[in-house]
Amino acid sequence: MAQSYISEFVGDPKIELQRSSELRSARPTLLLSHPHPLYGGSMHNKIIDQVFRKALDQSWNVLRYNSRGVGNSQGAFDEGRAEYEDLQMLVSYMLRGQTDQNSYLSLLGYSFGSWLSARVFSTLEHAKALFLIAPPVGMFEFPDLSKFADRVHVIAAEKDELVSLHSLECFCKSQSISSLHVIEDADHLFVGSSVRMLKTLMPLLEKHL
Repeated sequence: MAQSYISEFVGDPKIELQRSSELRSARPTLLLSHPHPLYGGSMHNKIIDQVFRKALDQSWNVLRYNSRGVGNSQGAFDEGRAEYEDLQMLVSYMLRGQTDQNSYLSLLGYSFGSWLSARVFSTLEHAKALFLIAPPVGMFEFPDLSKFADRVHVIAAEKDELVSLHSLECFCKSQSISSLHVIEDADHLFVGSSVRMLKTLMPLLEKHL
C-alpha cells in the first residue's frame, strides 16, 4: 500500500523537506538530492518528483528536500560546502531511531545533487547503494568511489551538454564502476527522454534498494 508524505523543516538554517509519513525500520530508505539550486533545481524537479512518488508507491522510506535558499529553505547557496553538511544532517535525520544503522540507506542525486550524494555516500561505510543521474564529473571533483564500485549506478545522457559521454565512461572505468546506463539521444535535462530514463532507473532502484 502506498504511503502518504508529510512536509517538515529541520536543521539550522531550516531546510524544507518532504518525507514518507511513517519511517519504518528494515525498509529501503532513499534520500533524493536535486540539481543545481542556481539553475532552477528544486525538490520538485520532474525526475526527482517521479522517483519520490515511485518510492511512496513502494512503501519505501523516502525524503526529498530543497537545498539552502531554494523554495522555503533558509540560507543561501554555499558552493556545496554547507550543502554537504546539510545532507549529512538529513542522513542522520532519516536514520534516527533505526537499529540497523545505514544498511538500508541509499542516496540518489541528479546533476549537482549527484556530486553532493557521492561525497556523503563515500563517508557511509555500510550504505546500500548510490544512484548518480547525469553526474557532472568534469565540473566538480567527485570522491574516490572505487571501494564502493559494486554499489554505484550511473545514468548517463548520451548528448549531455555538461559532460561528455567519453568523460563519464572514463570516470566509471577509473572508479571500477560497471553499472553505467546510457540514455540514447538524451540531453542533460532529459527533455523528451525522461520517460525512457525512468524506465531504466526504476528497475535499478527496485533491484538494488
